[in-house]
Amino acid sequence: MLPYFVALAIPSVLSLAPELASRLRWTVLGSALLIAFIGLRYDVGADWFGYDIIHSHLADQDLAYALTRPEALSYLVFWLSVQATGDMIASNLVAATVLIGGTLRMCRTTPNAWLAAVAVTPYLLIVFGMSGLRQSLAVGIILWALADWAKLKLHWRLAFVAAATLCHTSAMITLIFVVVDLETSRFRKSAAGLVTVLAAVFATRTATLSSALDLYQARYFGAPGGVVSEGSLFHIALLAGPAVLALAFWSRYRAELASTRLLGIGIIGTFSLFALNVLSSTIASRLTLYFYFLPILVFGTFPRVIARQEHAGVALAVIGFHFAELATWLLFANNSWTYLPYQTIFER
Repeated sequence: MLPYFVALAIPSVLSLAPELASRLRWTVLGSALLIAFIGLRYDVGADWFGYDIIHSHLADQDLAYALTRPEALSYLVFWLSVQATGDMIASNLVAATVLIGGTLRMCRTTPNAWLAAVAVTPYLLIVFGMSGLRQSLAVGIILWALADWAKLKLHWRLAFVAAATLCHTSAMITLIFVVVDLETSRFRKSAAGLVTVLAAVFATRTATLSSALDLYQARYFGAPGGVVSEGSLFHIALLAGPAVLALAFWSRYRAELASTRLLGIGIIGTFSLFALNVLSSTIASRLTLYFYFLPILVFGTFPRVIARQEHAGVALAVIGFHFAELATWLLFANNSWTYLPYQTIFER
């Protein structure tokens, strides 16, 4: 278990030393260490075996096959990885780089970027980032876009959503972010929402997206033998805590953040996931990943909200909570055994 606590200690130490965190070389070093920890793992994570099979299958396929698969952008990365290394090593590194790059880019929109990173390291980076390659790519792309969301024109927002959807179909949910944040009248926003729904329905009838959605429906919406996420309520609760904090201190967050629009979207989305959990626990659990900008915004700003300034005591409380969160998952999660022991490609 020790390597995972060391990984969490990286952003924790930097969050307590703002004079170091503000220097580029320490930012690069912290990012590189996290990327190496996640990207250079070997036989670690709940989905390792499944992705190993996918990469083995791609060894006998050409580029055209990869580009015509559902979630073609992910398969392109996988195919290139097989060509370069013969296995999934390069895929792991690319997915880790995109996820951590997008995450830290979003974290830098808050007053204490590394404290924001502490808040998402246990689940988003370690638990999820060391398992789901396709959705890691999708989430990283979306977080990168959200970091500059207010500056992005509509066509760029749609381009980011499209790229993420080509990595994992679930990213289509982030079209909601585009529609909700349109600066127009309610009538036009409603019309845009209707057009978006129709476009999404049309897209799902294409050969590639249709096959992907059929597969996910069979797996996740109550079919016999379908996948059930026993920890989905726990995953949603990891977002519900920050959502409650944001509501409790709304006026202070409004004063500290340049915009609270994303914060509002995150709060509404989080509580909507509780309702979705009734239909499919796994879908609800997977969609939490697109709302991890919420704990980033909440905890990255928390010391200033509580103490009106950067305060080591408040930061330590946040760090302590997330170390406890990581320990709880490692000790009690039903799939944590797939992460133990941690080993790298140099030990295979």
